[in-house]
Amino acid sequence: MNTPLILILTTISLLISSEIFAQNYKKSTIKDYSTYAEKLKLSEKQIIEFDKINQHFEAQVDALKDEFKNKNYKGKIKALEIARDKKIKELFSKKQFKKFVELRRKERKNLQGLIRKPQ
Repeated sequence: MNTPLILILTTISLLISSEIFAQNYKKSTIKDYSTYAEKLKLSEKQIIEFDKINQHFEAQVDALKDEFKNKNYKGKIKALEIARDKKIKELFSKKQFKKFVELRRKERKNLQGLIRKPQ
């Protein structure tokens, strides 16, 4: 087979794979609050406040991404995550927060599995 053709096909495959990953990531992020609401037995008030906290966090992360397009912004995102978790911990009971952390850990592990799976 022709080397330029192989390079083109490989590039197209990588682009498609990254788009599929991005779609899967969006679908499986914390934005699906119904799973958390059910498993954590959140009250309506907690769901509303949880949503506000996460929307605020996402807006801050998006602003950082725009501000630091080509720079390392992971440390600042980690600081935002810690601040968000502190607010969520205040909102939830100890049992709910512990379960939340476990669910998030499983979700992140599943996402890592998606990243590492060969396409």
